[in-house]
Amino acid sequence: MLRAFDTEKVLRTIAEEKITILHLAPTMIQMLLEYPGSADYDLGSVKTAVYGAAPMPLPLLRRGIERFGQIFVQMYGQTEGDGLVLAKGFHQTTGEKESVRRLTSIGHPTPGVELRVADEDDNPVPDGTAGEMLLRSPTVMEGYWRDAQASEQTLRGGWLHTGDIVVRDPDGFIHLVDRKKDLIISGGLNISSREVEDALMAHPDVLEASAIGVPDDKWGEAVLALIVLRPGAAFDAAALTALCRQHIAGYKVPKAIRAVTELPRLPTGKINKVELRKRHAGPPEAGSRLAVDRQRTP
Repeated sequence: MLRAFDTEKVLRTIAEEKITILHLAPTMIQMLLEYPGSADYDLGSVKTAVYGAAPMPLPLLRRGIERFGQIFVQMYGQTEGDGLVLAKGFHQTTGEKESVRRLTSIGHPTPGVELRVADEDDNPVPDGTAGEMLLRSPTVMEGYWRDAQASEQTLRGGWLHTGDIVVRDPDGFIHLVDRKKDLIISGGLNISSREVEDALMAHPDVLEASAIGVPDDKWGEAVLALIVLRPGAAFDAAALTALCRQHIAGYKVPKAIRAVTELPRLPTGKINKVELRKRHAGPPEAGSRLAVDRQRTP
């Protein structure tokens, strides 16, 4: 029993005990891949690696499949109720557009789970339209402990309101756009923080990325990106901006990019965006599209 996630101990334990099933957050998978000498450990016993708790950036997922094989299973769930699954068979990196599209989804509802994509008034929206994901199943909670008001709001109409914005494609695959509270609204336009993060993660020097909205006098909110660079990498704002422009629309490109030594995390391994917004509450530097702050955030 490992009481905490220690990369070397995890690798050694897998090799020595011939572990067959792993359940990891994406950041843990990244730590396994980045650990010096990781390739020296025999991990051939692992047949299934379940990941969840946070979205897996496509570049990281590709690396994981190349290193470990087609053993990954994406599972989506909340404490309030499960769930969706993207099975092993869809974890393919053939390069075909359809395979990549499915690989970046969170899969289909598990048996017994009803799913609806709804607008602000809880009305269903057509496939291809973004809306909040609502779930209904025997595994959904009865309510929050001693919080009737929150329970009524979250379970209104008999559906669990997940707070996640998704799109359902014609084949029934669900694509996570963003957490409702993490959407950035700039100039009246919705910007997915995840889309910005995926664009930045495509750069080989970027180890981690997180995008948040910060106050802006003109646009209401502006996109601020925080990145952690790989050891020895140099911060190149122009290159990062150019890469973003290749992958996302111009209005989604960060108004500022800051390099930090680490990103705050929750116990689950998710990046703590509430804390990030507290630390970087001010607007991007006046008159500058790009900025760098290499100091450790307090």
